[in-house]
Amino acid sequence: MMKSYWLKQTVTICVGLCLLIPAHAETTLGGTYSSFKPHRGSGDLLGVELHILPSRKGYFVVFQSSEGEPDQPVLVPAIVNGTRLSFILPPGGSYTGKFTGEINSRYITGRFENGALSPDGASIWKIKGGASFWQRSTKARRH
Repeated sequence: MMKSYWLKQTVTICVGLCLLIPAHAETTLGGTYSSFKPHRGSGDLLGVELHILPSRKGYFVVFQSSEGEPDQPVLVPAIVNGTRLSFILPPGGSYTGKFTGEINSRYITGRFENGALSPDGASIWKIKGGASFWQRSTKARRH
């Protein structure tokens, strides 16, 4: 029930922001990057997921993390300079502070300035691009 609520909230935010994009806008970056995966032993969901969204007011990131159970997604402004991405997460979540990374079509590679480690214990995060974890897990349940 709770997962469904947050999924609907994230989709609503994403769709709303996409409607702000003018039809003629040239978007160079955007997409979904996710490191979410269930822990092999406990089944707890670990990792982060980012949706990078362009708009006429600049770029935004919808960020969600999970250290067992998914946290509430947050929407934050992002700075994009070429293939470099940075954003600052507010206090109160599992991850806070500034994230800086490099984007390509397959991955975001970066780090949190406060030293927050990835679920596998690395200081450098490698977050895979592609479908949202929520899309992948929904498809798996349908079959």
